[in-house]
Amino acid sequence: MRISITKTRSILIVWACLVVVGSGPPFASAQHADDDFENQDDFSHTHVNVEEFDYCSDEVLPTLNELANSAKAPLTGASDRVFRGNLNSTITIVEYVDVNCTHCIAAHKTLKDLTKYNDDLLVVYKHLPILSIESRTAAENIEYIAKLDRDAALRYMDILFDNASELSDEFLNEALEYVGHQDLPVDSELLSRVDEILDRDLRDSRDLGIYGVPAFEISGVLLSGNRPRWYLQDLLDFVRVLQEQPKDVAEAVSVASQAICANWLSYVGDSREAAEKMYQIAIESQYVTTRTLRNYGIFLSKDYARLDEAEKQFSRALAVDPGDVVGLISYAEFVERELFDTEQVESLYKQAMAATSAGWVAHQYGVFLEGEKRYEEAVDLYQRAVIAAPESHEFMSNLGVILYNRFEDYEQAEVSLGGAARIRPDYARYLTNYALVLEQLERIDDADHYFKLALERDSSDAWIANLYARFLLEQTEDLDGAEAYFYTANQLEPANEEFAYALANFLLIERENAEAALPVYENLLFLASENSDYQFEFGFANEILGSIDEAYRAYTNAFRGQPSNAGERANHFANFISDNDLGEEQAETFHRVAIEIEPENVLLHHNLALFLFEQSQYIESAARFELALGLEKSDPIFDLLYGLALEMSGLQDQAGSVFRSTVDAEESTALAQVIFADYLEYRANAPERAEELYIKALESEPDNALVNQMYADFLLNNGGDIEEIEQFFLTAIRNEPGDGAYLSTYASFLSLFPSRQDEAREFFLSAISVEDVDADTYAAYGAYLFDVLGDKDGAARQFELAVAEDARESHVLARYAKYLYASGQLDDARVRWSDAMADPAIHDHTKLEVLYFKFAAEKSFRLEDLKQIANILCRGIRSPLDRHGPILAQASDVRHPELGLIFALSKVVTNANGMQTLERFPVFVEAFAASPTGESIAECRLPNSRTLPTLLVREEIVVW
Repeated sequence: MRISITKTRSILIVWACLVVVGSGPPFASAQHADDDFENQDDFSHTHVNVEEFDYCSDEVLPTLNELANSAKAPLTGASDRVFRGNLNSTITIVEYVDVNCTHCIAAHKTLKDLTKYNDDLLVVYKHLPILSIESRTAAENIEYIAKLDRDAALRYMDILFDNASELSDEFLNEALEYVGHQDLPVDSELLSRVDEILDRDLRDSRDLGIYGVPAFEISGVLLSGNRPRWYLQDLLDFVRVLQEQPKDVAEAVSVASQAICANWLSYVGDSREAAEKMYQIAIESQYVTTRTLRNYGIFLSKDYARLDEAEKQFSRALAVDPGDVVGLISYAEFVERELFDTEQVESLYKQAMAATSAGWVAHQYGVFLEGEKRYEEAVDLYQRAVIAAPESHEFMSNLGVILYNRFEDYEQAEVSLGGAARIRPDYARYLTNYALVLEQLERIDDADHYFKLALERDSSDAWIANLYARFLLEQTEDLDGAEAYFYTANQLEPANEEFAYALANFLLIERENAEAALPVYENLLFLASENSDYQFEFGFANEILGSIDEAYRAYTNAFRGQPSNAGERANHFANFISDNDLGEEQAETFHRVAIEIEPENVLLHHNLALFLFEQSQYIESAARFELALGLEKSDPIFDLLYGLALEMSGLQDQAGSVFRSTVDAEESTALAQVIFADYLEYRANAPERAEELYIKALESEPDNALVNQMYADFLLNNGGDIEEIEQFFLTAIRNEPGDGAYLSTYASFLSLFPSRQDEAREFFLSAISVEDVDADTYAAYGAYLFDVLGDKDGAARQFELAVAEDARESHVLARYAKYLYASGQLDDARVRWSDAMADPAIHDHTKLEVLYFKFAAEKSFRLEDLKQIANILCRGIRSPLDRHGPILAQASDVRHPELGLIFALSKVVTNANGMQTLERFPVFVEAFAASPTGESIAECRLPNSRTLPTLLVREEIVVW
């Protein structure tokens, strides 16, 4: 009795599936660092949306006339105040502020931006703290610090404006710590001077008629209330025109008015036609500014059909002022966005760099180079930007981002991102970026702190919630916390594919809850029905839930496009098709598609080889395994499969060489040892060496079910102790109680003992009741029902099930053919015998069995048949194949088949142990006679007067 190759193969396939692609979830949920950071580049734009009120009303002209008629007296004492910009400026804006004012927050950002783009601008801050006690305290702190460190005072004010909703005493002190002045000395004289400054600001505001904030004084002209940046920029340009002493002030005022109104209409007005008329008036005047020409170019660039006209206006703007840095950058952005001329873009950036050392220009040039994937040059420019403007959190943030993403320089990234977070401690995304780099530096507790701080600052930011969920999952294994934040991100942004995808993957992979994941995937498909990844993973969730038709449709839809990891996913789809009997040809097609997509992926070649092996296409399977070996060193499991494929293909010497190398390798396993032992026993007629390997395998893995089963089978075939054999069978069952093949083999063993037939039946019934019954188990039970119990109908059902499970397994087909022959169905028996012989994996002992019964049915041997038997026997086959029918086996003293056939007559007996065995009686024949045609054998005299045909007809057991 030999454990079937079906069982050995199934064990190997299971082991192989632990390492092949597609054995686990076919997709991964991990998130790339490129997606973790926000790129802060919005400050580069020269225009923003404005409030919807009419700047073309009567407000514009009076303001322009006031500017035209103002004395433009220079501001005195600016150097003693908190200021931003150039002290030698020709244009000054004085802003009256209250840090607790919402509109002042917007105005503060506007003025910061204006100083970036106007080198000749000075912004001086004065105080009108009228909204709260905290407003007064904050103003006092700002001026007090300014007397000690004006730069720190400016940073302190920036922090307060960025956190205006949190102006508690505690936060005011915390902000002092950020700027390095947490321990301010108490100087009564200095406090008195601060009070004087604030009182003077209050008197000045009353003299100007200012009773609310924010308020601006531009070159002696007062503006109350917040204004959009572009509007203030237009006024600054008009002041420059006036400073050039135009001959016709009235015309200059008119041109400026038209330009401002055109700009307003182009953004929020109802009429593009009206805007263009105003632009035309403005650009045809001698007082046209580069900004107006530039704005007209931007206006025209919104119409794809007028890109040439837009480019003309950008060029005109630079002709008016070749050193206009904002014009150069605006033109570069236009060319990059609309004309795609990277050489021209870079030329414009270089001109801008030559015109100014401003940090924002270097930064914008860096943004361009980063987009071109010139990362080292981009880093250099970002660093120059930070040096030029060390207070710029935007510059620090983008420098940190590129160091993190592109260079994985986490230590330097930590410096920049930490700096951005310190300058803007209110900005949740800076805190998040800082947390991400701390995570990479394995400062997990610090990272967790900053994630939490970011969520405290902004609990409505889904991006942060999603990242924190990922952090909790990967770094703390807090699945409950991760799930809560994944759901939070989805609730905040239900239409965000990235967040839905992260939640779906979490539920499917980490929670193993396909039912909960399914509606999330359905939402993803609603958002992007053509997305192949979503289709594929939706299919996978349905596969887990057992919805095979839905899974198949989803997988098919996925491959109408090309999902990510397409090679591995094509392989998974192929396995799905095969496992669910949806078409082996289609399964093979997708295995080959996987290799076409990823021809260098060795595991995909192994998968195809494994599929071909399962389809009994052993020759091609062996060739595919060999190809995979040529790509890279193979896994020992695949080496064994390669050896089995060679063995099944009839290439015994090559198979033996492969098995031997796997056993001799340092990482040799018990599986490799028993597979080689099986080969040595049945192919090489070397039972002694085989037993050594079995014992070695048992020593390394004493509880391995397959090793115990195969060793029991070996001992049974080679005269081992019955009690010891049974213990090995029982050990296999104990370690794999739900495996039908082990139960069936033990049942076959029990059936050898007449007194244990009830036990045998119980184990057979247990074997066929398991979820995954193999063909050999059905066939073994069928043989038992017919041979032992005489249940012809029951046997027929089991054999039909066996063939339905595997219609190619020669061992199964041979048993079925014997049953058909014994039950008188000779024609059907011949068909099954032919099918068995067609199996390229047929073992020699099964060939003998098939040949004998075929000849017995025909009641004659042909000479060529006897030669085939002799050739098989002389290759070293040794096994009592079936005790219930005639058996051909090897005689140990046969060396020269050409001297004649040697037969031995044996019969079944019951030994002292109650086991049925063969009792052999050697009978020698030196020669035989054949008809001239070789179609039949004449009577062959045997010493006991029997003839060979008589032996065959009487169906007594013949042993070679």
